[in-house]
Amino acid sequence: MINVILGTARVMFNYAVRMGELENNPLTPVSELKEFPKERGILKIEQLRMLFDDEALNKVWAGDPRHYACNVLAATTGLRMGECQGLQVQYVHPQFVRVVHSWHDTYGLSAPK
Repeated sequence: MINVILGTARVMFNYAVRMGELENNPLTPVSELKEFPKERGILKIEQLRMLFDDEALNKVWAGDPRHYACNVLAATTGLRMGECQGLQVQYVHPQFVRVVHSWHDTYGLSAPK
């Protein structure tokens, strides 16, 4: 993340140099930091069973069927969290789910990506 910020600042300072506001970019000698991103992967079958077995609603999802349903939907369809949150009853069918809206905490209901 720090490298993204550094890159953005470099662009801004380069623009200031081009516009004649600065003689040189003060970030030119600054090198990027070495990053160690976390390894990503997919859940193993045992982990999926633990998350969605018969006892998971109370054990994992604190008895909240909305959290359970949203996560089952996301795990089986690839929907994003906002798309799950924006789902409305009239768009849920026996064989498919129609993604018409997405929910954003700031903007509310909007078009999905």
